[in-house]
Amino acid sequence: MPDWYRPPEASFHYGLDAPIPSGEACDQWGCGIMLMELCSDFPILRAKPEERNWLNHVCPVLIKALQPEVFVARVQSFFSEVDSITALLLHLLIMDFLEINPEKRSTIHIALQHEFFEEQSKP
Repeated sequence: MPDWYRPPEASFHYGLDAPIPSGEACDQWGCGIMLMELCSDFPILRAKPEERNWLNHVCPVLIKALQPEVFVARVQSFFSEVDSITALLLHLLIMDFLEINPEKRSTIHIALQHEFFEEQSKP
């Protein structure tokens, strides 16, 4: 997994002898970052964060990009046919993947039941 897609729990291990966590929770974080980048046409993390700077450099970018009004505006400017409700549901789906606590992060099976996908299936 590229360094800039690593979740917080994996980033804190840089430079340490401890093994870097992996597994479904790490994959879900990466999925959330990729969805956010693809849907908002904005590369969230442009450089490799150093372990000691993750909170100082990565979190502020994510916090700004995760503001609902910022995200919805970016999605709607990139996909003109997307309404604000759909963009907000997409935001909520991504937020489920970007949960800081890995034990609370959404799984793919749960994510597929998200209201965003229900909204997309309506005529």
